[in-house]
Amino acid sequence: MATFPVLTSVTYIGRQYLARSLVGDVAFKITAFSVDDMGGTISGPIPPDLTLITCPTGGGGLAYSGSVGTPSFTTTNCISFPCQIPLAEIGSASNICLVGQVTSPTVEAGTTFLFALGNFAQRTKINTEVWDLTVTIKF
Repeated sequence: MATFPVLTSVTYIGRQYLARSLVGDVAFKITAFSVDDMGGTISGPIPPDLTLITCPTGGGGLAYSGSVGTPSFTTTNCISFPCQIPLAEIGSASNICLVGQVTSPTVEAGTTFLFALGNFAQRTKINTEVWDLTVTIKF
C-alpha cells in the first residue's frame, strides 16, 4: 500500500461557491475526487491552473474517479479528505481534483464543480498496490 499526502488549492470557481455558502446563498459538500496525469513530471509538479472549471484529463496515464472519505481538520485552517485508488488500477498520475456538489437550493442541487486542484510529482501505480491519498485543502 502506498500512502502519501497531496496539497490542493481552491479553484476560482470553488472560491465563488465558498463565498456564496458563507452568505447562505448555496450549500455544498465535497463528494468525489479524480486523478489523472496532467500535473507534472517525475522531476516535479507544475503550478496548478486555478482558473480551470473542470478537472484536467487526457494525460494518458491513470484516470480514476472515486468518492472521498470522511474529512477531518488537520489544523484550524486545513481540512483533509481520504481518497483511495484500489487494486487493479494502473498508470501514472500527477494531479488530483476535489469535486463539490451543490446540496441546496433545490434549483441548483446536484450541480458539480471543480472545488480544489493539486499537482504533484508524477508517480506510477502498479496493479498490485492500493494508493491511500490524504488530500489537504489549506485555507
